[in-house]
Amino acid sequence: MKLYVAQSSHLIADVAGWFTGPAAADGTAGLFVPTRPTRVLETRPGQQIGYSGGKPAAGATVAVRIAGREPVPSAGAAAVVANVTATETASSGYVTAFPADADRPVASSLNLEQAGQTRPNLVTTRLGGGSFHLYTTAATHLLVDVAGYFTPELNPAAPVTRRETYEPASGTTVLEPASVSAVSGDTANGYTLTLTPGTPRPAVGAGVVLKGGGEVSPQGLAGTVGTVTAGTNGTTTVTVTPAPLDRLFDNLTIGYDGPVDLIPQDTNSSARQPDAGAGPRRQSGVVTGSTSIDHSIIKFGPQALRCTVADGVEVSVAVARFENTRVHFEQRTGLFTTPFLSFWIQTEPVVEFSAAVQGKVTCALTDAFRRDHKLTWVLPTQIPVTVDLAPAFQFEATVAGKVTFTQHFYRMVGVSTNPDLSLHVYNAGSRTGEGVTVTGELSASLLIGADVSVKVLGVAGLGVNLGPKFTASVDTARCVALTVGIHADFDVLFNAWIKEFSYTFLSFTLGPWNMYYRCPGTGDGTGPGGGTLTVRSTALPDGTVGRPYRASLTVIGGTAPYTWQATGLPPGISATAGGHLGGTPTGAGSTTIAVTVTDAKGKRASGHATLRVTETTATGPELISVARTGGPANGHTYALMTGADARYVYFQSDATDLTADASSRDVSVFLRDRSVGVTRRIDLPGGTGPVNKLLATSSNGRYALVSNGGEPTFWRYDAQTGSATPVPFGNWTNTDSYSISDDGDLVNLGGVTMYRLSDGTQTVMTCPDGQNLPRSPWDVGFAGDGATVYFTVDGCGQSQNSAFRFTLTTRTTTAFLAGKCWWNGGNICVEQVVPSVSDAHTAIVRLAPAGSDIAYRLLLDRVEVPAIVVPRLNVCGVADDGPRVVFAATSTLLPGGSPQGYSVFLYRAATGEITRVSPAAGSADESSYCSHRGLAAQTGQVAYTHHDQAYLSSAP
Repeated sequence: MKLYVAQSSHLIADVAGWFTGPAAADGTAGLFVPTRPTRVLETRPGQQIGYSGGKPAAGATVAVRIAGREPVPSAGAAAVVANVTATETASSGYVTAFPADADRPVASSLNLEQAGQTRPNLVTTRLGGGSFHLYTTAATHLLVDVAGYFTPELNPAAPVTRRETYEPASGTTVLEPASVSAVSGDTANGYTLTLTPGTPRPAVGAGVVLKGGGEVSPQGLAGTVGTVTAGTNGTTTVTVTPAPLDRLFDNLTIGYDGPVDLIPQDTNSSARQPDAGAGPRRQSGVVTGSTSIDHSIIKFGPQALRCTVADGVEVSVAVARFENTRVHFEQRTGLFTTPFLSFWIQTEPVVEFSAAVQGKVTCALTDAFRRDHKLTWVLPTQIPVTVDLAPAFQFEATVAGKVTFTQHFYRMVGVSTNPDLSLHVYNAGSRTGEGVTVTGELSASLLIGADVSVKVLGVAGLGVNLGPKFTASVDTARCVALTVGIHADFDVLFNAWIKEFSYTFLSFTLGPWNMYYRCPGTGDGTGPGGGTLTVRSTALPDGTVGRPYRASLTVIGGTAPYTWQATGLPPGISATAGGHLGGTPTGAGSTTIAVTVTDAKGKRASGHATLRVTETTATGPELISVARTGGPANGHTYALMTGADARYVYFQSDATDLTADASSRDVSVFLRDRSVGVTRRIDLPGGTGPVNKLLATSSNGRYALVSNGGEPTFWRYDAQTGSATPVPFGNWTNTDSYSISDDGDLVNLGGVTMYRLSDGTQTVMTCPDGQNLPRSPWDVGFAGDGATVYFTVDGCGQSQNSAFRFTLTTRTTTAFLAGKCWWNGGNICVEQVVPSVSDAHTAIVRLAPAGSDIAYRLLLDRVEVPAIVVPRLNVCGVADDGPRVVFAATSTLLPGGSPQGYSVFLYRAATGEITRVSPAAGSADESSYCSHRGLAAQTGQVAYTHHDQAYLSSAP
């Protein structure tokens, strides 16, 4: 580098590190992980953090511990980026930051010019033993705010670190493995334990913890005691309902950092615990049934796949290897400490794939293959942490062609909690490739990887769908492109471990990277750092007027670095020389941008990219039923449902311009993925009927129940994988009451029975006295994971239209709100019960007399809201905070309400305020309406219809 000075001056340069160039080998070292700014050092009295004592004197050295302090993990950080501030300085001088395991260098990180100064500087320094030092030549107070860190080289052979302390809560019984002779049940339905003779009996309602490592329950278990009965030969039978860990422990710390040695599940013996110091075992040949399984390799042979057109695809190679895998887990909870949870996994997936395709094909793994190739690893702790891994595979292709490639990835992904209990994401990776070929005109997508589940004492608190996603496409110039991105979805269920947390769903993709690009007459374009320099003619992500926009232009071939020029940009959008587009668009429309790229050797190429900007409505909501032109769809839209984070919005529509290919059906179900701005139609295998119907969605938005005119009638659709799984239970009923749990495994099809898809078990709801329901219930609703179910029914010892609460783990029913309609001398007919995701709150709609007429009334947590008495009412969702209730109603007594059509309203219980989300236009056919699952509980946004179009309100 060169330094230029405008005036005569002495110069000092202190090197803090360097960044590798494009010729450097890919790896996991030096991946930057930005964090939420967090103060880790404060020396001023009354505010001290990470320090005790007086003001640091001139010549003092202050140690700053970084590793293991939120948001930096205890392992996995090689260097830190932090803002260092000196304040209340006594004189001029300087401050030096340096690793704790190194001698102090002759260098300065922060220069002080005079007394009484406050001066910050951004500092990058390597860590030594997880710490660095600050040396000051002037007496001054010091502050350090962490902004991020760099990862070290992945080293699966690094020593294992482990710590574990726990203090049971008063009344909690901790059982040794030898004190339990048998265990049955699961976390969904509860456990039954058989205690050996002489083992002290736990009290009913108290906590119980079974340590892991035993033969009957190697993963351990924990919960509260339901019943205690005497067994045979001096034994004791105890039923246990799972409970969050912070209800069972006053203090609990579990920490592990080390290699993962995946052990195949063996139904004939308990899972074995590996040596804590052992590295990954590559070829141990453990046998499950008759299949020998390599711990690090999953092969997807033809027998493993279920394809819609079996003779239209030939998958000759499909292998996923997970090399050099290391996991970090840390959990802390206590009576006087802020809960902390952290999990990340480092791994090197290697994917080999080769397939030939003819026609339209969709392939997924069979349930039997996923079950037989599920791998389990148990951390060697007394309070066991279990890591499960099941293979994931989804392949879709159209037209004709063949694709072959091998890709090696470096991946670090995970989450940890911030002091305010929000989440911080670890997300870094890179890739190298070899042997890429594409022939024909292939349009395909491939997701190949694994579903990872993390459990503590058998209770799942984190699910990760991890793996590379490949996309092959053919553009209008007949150019074939193959790209890859590293995909990860997180189902964060930390609330299953610690009740203060809430459910969160996260999804992100690293990349995409270009693997291959070939146009007619240009030859092969696979070589990195060479080949024909080509601008990809592509459609950029859509933008929205008034909302921030960001995208990047892409290039194939040539030699990096590249310099870009772009003209014809939409108003409000600008481009950098690095090919990045950004800004806030000010007008709607579709724009063709002319782009030119120059590589490091002076080669130039030109191309075009299309950017479509859609208009927002006058009130600021987001149009969900977006036609491909960017405007409203050309049909009717209804039955909107969304998840807690509002990423996925499902709806029904007869529009024909929502996707590129129009459907022959009268009505189809569509899914809008707002994270990428894409609408896709849900086409069910074998669906021949004229109408597809959206029945229900899970509260996290991942799963949907959809019906069609074929057999079977019901299907579970997974938004993350795009796969549809038949639901082989139940018959069509004339009801709008359907439910599906957040894990997609538990469904109710409008009757008395809950079905579990993974094992086919059925659970029948009963009356409180255990007798069968006198008739089918209506308005069946799950709270989040389906552990609690609400329904309304006539009878069961109550008068008409009463509400009941069914607990799945104990299979017991309790009366929730008794109803007695006025034609039988009462004043309450319960019409609807809607629980919040966590089951902390419920909204109830009841029908009651109002003078000479009848009116609908809203009850929140069984207490009537006096201000809401309306001619018609439908609750669309309940949020835990506040709480808040979204509902559709007709009434001139509510703000902006109409007596002719519905309006959508939001009620805030904390203030009693009622606000209108969407106005009615004055007639029934122009009204606004919301459906069940119409509220995104986390973001506060509302999905609703207005003028036959679907919208999502802006966040409050």
